[in-house]
Amino acid sequence: FTAASLFILSPWSIIHFSNILTPPNGLPIITTGLLYAMLKATIKKEEKYLILAGTLLALATQFHLVAIMLTASVFVTLACFGREINKKYIITAIIAGLIILSPFLIYTAKTNKFGELINYAIQRDESSRLHAITESFGLPLVIMTPFVGTYMTGEGVSLFKHRGTGLFILAITIIICLFFLYGLFISFSRYLRLKEKKYLALLLWLFTPIILLAIPGKNLSPHYIAMLIPAQFLITAVGMDNLFNKKKILAASLLFIILLTSTLFTVNF
Repeated sequence: FTAASLFILSPWSIIHFSNILTPPNGLPIITTGLLYAMLKATIKKEEKYLILAGTLLALATQFHLVAIMLTASVFVTLACFGREINKKYIITAIIAGLIILSPFLIYTAKTNKFGELINYAIQRDESSRLHAITESFGLPLVIMTPFVGTYMTGEGVSLFKHRGTGLFILAITIIICLFFLYGLFISFSRYLRLKEKKYLALLLWLFTPIILLAIPGKNLSPHYIAMLIPAQFLITAVGMDNLFNKKKILAASLLFIILLTSTLFTVNF
């Protein structure tokens, strides 16, 4: 519930992704199903879900080519938790994905545009290494918050008439980021202490593409991060839910304020 609420009411989900991604908001739905299918296949050992995962991974690339980065997450998840999966499910998953991609692959082959396709997929403006790393690790957090910076408005545009409003939005953003960091700590500690593999799988799923995006040292557009949804929202929810188990009133109040702020921000954008 917590993760779903944060995502549904996120200004980035409602305002930005609905205008940038084509078709609108389709990619997060597909990637949510993909993560679910992979966890069912590897952690729960329900191997048939791997076929669904292969299908959804292929579908995700139809919404935006950056989703091909999730192939690395799939490989890492299989390498760590899916070594015992029957090979017939892996082969079937690959075939299912290729069937989905076949019209695209056939057209690209006939028009001899594989080189152009690769250039389009990797083309990004040059950036400093530090800036690239900051965006790669920072944007997955930012898209959970009502902080939009200059990504939606451009330079020289102020969204707030009063400085206090801007500071309040910044405070809410910091709170969400702190919950994410707390969720990281809880997830990692639960894996170390309780050997709950789902938490490690979630962390690997999120950070594998982030590292790959940071390596080239190029700038990053916020909509590239849509493929990571819902991983960062789930990790944030882990932190919130853990606080809720200890201090229900505090956690419920903070969640209410965050959701209300996101809603009011979106309505008045």
